[in-house]
Amino acid sequence: MSAKKKYKSDAFEAIHSLASSLHKVGAINKTTMRAFDASCIATPPVLTVNEQAERQQRVDFARGNVQLEEFTLDAEMECLIERYVKGEIDGDELVQLSLSSIQ
Repeated sequence: MSAKKKYKSDAFEAIHSLASSLHKVGAINKTTMRAFDASCIATPPVLTVNEQAERQQRVDFARGNVQLEEFTLDAEMECLIERYVKGEIDGDELVQLSLSSIQ
């Protein structure tokens, strides 16, 4: 499952989409496209070690509840959890991606 890019705003998403189209047809080069990437795509905040530890504690608690119900998490869910703990996705994204993976 590939992660959807998060843009700084809807306007930046539209600008990036146009630049991407121009890059695909050769109207702008890779260096220019990278500049658009840097300008338009939001960068996730860097979590501190303590924030990551707090997320891991929440995950461990939830995992324990799941195991008490005699369920197991599949590899895809474990990957999503790892991304959440590292700060690559937030809690809302974790829920959204989890729900979309079971549908």
